[in-house]
Amino acid sequence: MKLLRSFPLMCFTLVLLSIVGVCVAQQSVGFLLLAGTLAVMSWYVTEGPRGRHLPRWVSNVLIVAVSLNVFIELINAQEVMAVLGRFVVWLTLIKLYERKTPRDYGHLLALSLMLMIIGSVVSTDLLFGVVMALYSLLGLYVLLLYQLHADYERMRDHRRSMVPEGYRLAPNVRPIIGRAAQGQFRGLFAGIVVIGVASSLLVFLLMPRNVSMGLASHWAEQLSQTQQVETGFNEQVDLHTAARTTSHRTVMKVQVRDPSDRPIEFDGSLLLRGAVQDAVDATGRWVASSYRRSRSRDVPADRTIPTGRSEAGEDARLHTQHVQLYAPMRQIFSIWAPLSVEMSRPEEMSLDIWALTGASQNGGSLRSRSYVVHADRAPSNRLLRRVQRSRYPGWATEGRFPDDSRIRDHAEQILAEAGIDPQPPDPALIRETGEDPDVARWQWNRRASMALMQHLRSGRYEYTDDLSTIPVRTDIDPRKAQVYQFLFEK
Repeated sequence: MKLLRSFPLMCFTLVLLSIVGVCVAQQSVGFLLLAGTLAVMSWYVTEGPRGRHLPRWVSNVLIVAVSLNVFIELINAQEVMAVLGRFVVWLTLIKLYERKTPRDYGHLLALSLMLMIIGSVVSTDLLFGVVMALYSLLGLYVLLLYQLHADYERMRDHRRSMVPEGYRLAPNVRPIIGRAAQGQFRGLFAGIVVIGVASSLLVFLLMPRNVSMGLASHWAEQLSQTQQVETGFNEQVDLHTAARTTSHRTVMKVQVRDPSDRPIEFDGSLLLRGAVQDAVDATGRWVASSYRRSRSRDVPADRTIPTGRSEAGEDARLHTQHVQLYAPMRQIFSIWAPLSVEMSRPEEMSLDIWALTGASQNGGSLRSRSYVVHADRAPSNRLLRRVQRSRYPGWATEGRFPDDSRIRDHAEQILAEAGIDPQPPDPALIRETGEDPDVARWQWNRRASMALMQHLRSGRYEYTDDLSTIPVRTDIDPRKAQVYQFLFEK
C-alpha cells in the first residue's frame, strides 16, 4: 500500500521537475518563479486538509482561454517553441488543480513529457541536461507506479459497481501483494534501468561511426536542399538561397565603457563585428578572401590576446566592451577597432589579423562565458596599417574587388552632381600648401561617402538580404553580379 500512497507525490514531483526543466531551457527565471509557485500551491489546495478542486467547467473555460491566447501569440511569434512551452505549462497547471482520476494522471505524465521534449529542442545547456537525466530516472519509476495505480483504481471501481446499492457488508478493496513488495518493485526498476543503459552503450559502441555520420550528413543535405534552413551565426553569406529568421532570445549582454570607465548609453543599435567577408566566390556567396591568413594561438586564462594594443601604445585611452554570453558562441563579437581581448578561460583561438576578428580554433563553442575587448573607436589609418602589416606583411597587395568602368563612371557622376571632385586630392599638391595629406584625404573620403550614401537613400533603391526570388547573373563576373543588379537592375 505504501507504493500506491506514494504515487500522487511522486507524480507531482515529476511534473514539477518538467516545469523547472522547460524554464531552464528557455532561461526564463520569472516564468519559473510564477509557474513553480502556482504548482506548489496546487498540492496544498488539492491534497491538503480541505481538498478543494477546480470544477470541470471552470477548467474547460481556462483551457479555452489559454488556447486563444497561444493562438494570438503564434501569429507574430518569433520563437514558436517558447510559446508552445508556456502553453503546455499553463495546461499542466490547470490539470494540477483538477480532481485527478487515473486518466488525469496520464494526461499530466504526457504533458510533462511534452515539456521536456520542448526543452530539449531549444536548449543544449548543461543544467538542462542534468534536469533531463533526473527526469528520465524519476519518470521511469513514476511510470511503473502509474501502472499499479491505474490497475488498482480500475479494479476498485469495478468492484464497487458490482456491489448492490445500499449494501454495507462489502469489504473495501485492498491490493493483493506479496511479501517485500517495495523491494521487489525497486529491484524491477533497477533491472530495467541497468538493461536500458547497457543496451544504449552497446548500440553506441557497435554502431559504426562512419555509418551514423554518413546518415546524419545525408539527412542534413536533404534538409538543406528542401528547406534551405540555416541556424546560428554563419560566417558565409548566401543571399540567394539561405532562409533567415529572427529570434528575440537573449544570447549575450554587452556593456561598453569609455576611457574613464563610465558606461555608455546608445540611442540606436550597437554594431558588433563577428566576421568579415570581403570577396564573392563563383557561386555568388560572400566569403573571406583567399589571401587572408589566420593564426592559431593558445590563450591562458585572464590573459590578453595582443591583436594590436602594443601598436596603440601602453598609455592609449581605450574603450572597453564587457560581454556576458548566454548562448554557445564560436566567434568573438567586438566593437571597432579591437586591439586586445581578455578571455575568462583558457582558449585556443584562430585570429584573423587582417580583419581583426577571432574565433574558437577547434570548431566548437568558446569555453569562456565572458570576455573583455579593448578598442580604439577612432583608429587612425597609420594605426590600422601598423596592426595589420606587422602581423601579415603584404595584406593589401591583392585587389579585393575587380575594377569596373561602369561602376566607376556611375560613382563619379554621383560625386560630380554633388559638387565633389571625383578624383581624390593629390598628396604632393597638398603638401605644397602645407596641409596634412592624410587629413585632406580623410575629409574627401567623408564628403564622398556622404554623397554616395545620400544617393542610395534617395528612394530609388530598396534593400533586402533575401535574393531567393532574383535570378543569378551568370554572364558577368560573379563578384560583380550582386552589385550590378543592385545599382542598375533590381
